[in-house]
Amino acid sequence: MTRRTGNLELLDGDWLEVHPDDAARLGVRDGQRVEVRSRVGRIEIDVRVTERIEPGNVFTAFHFPEIRTNLLVGNSADVNTSCPEYKVVAVAVTPFGEEPAARPVLGTPAAA
Repeated sequence: MTRRTGNLELLDGDWLEVHPDDAARLGVRDGQRVEVRSRVGRIEIDVRVTERIEPGNVFTAFHFPEIRTNLLVGNSADVNTSCPEYKVVAVAVTPFGEEPAARPVLGTPAAA
């Protein structure tokens, strides 16, 4: 439905927003293709390194079906609104072609 509006004039593509600190820790750079994996699915998407996003979080829109971001969410939904739980999905981000971590990479590091 987004493509039936003027939204493409505002956002003509999709990318994964990553904070510079996280990008450095993950070993990814602006424009690089990464794999984003949740417990229910995976996608491939290009990175945009930006301070618009808080450290420990990533963001992408759900407006471009060719990216298939909905694969990361699965069938879970809010019990009150039946809206998919877009904002609570834990993910691991790895440079494309590398073996993903056993647990999500973003978040609070474990104490040593």
